[in-house]
Amino acid sequence: MQTKKKKIDYAALDSPLMHIPHIDVATVRNLLDLGFREIHELAGRAPEVLYADLKKTKPQTPKSRLYSMRMAVYFAETPDPDPRKLTPWAWKD
Repeated sequence: MQTKKKKIDYAALDSPLMHIPHIDVATVRNLLDLGFREIHELAGRAPEVLYADLKKTKPQTPKSRLYSMRMAVYFAETPDPDPRKLTPWAWKD
């Protein structure tokens, strides 16, 4: 029985956005799809709006993606981020 190889998203893996602690490749892919290429571009953005924009094109996007986006925006806006806030689950409702 042959097994299918997983597709590897090299563009997301090579993105500067992967330098955000504890961010997953799927969230980076979504941010790239929304037009973000650098971490500083997330500063000043509303994570809820980013998530809503993503849901328009990918309605099956899980709610946990919002938590990752909140964390990413926090990381982009904060010069010395609190390590306890650098996990998506710290941003759950």
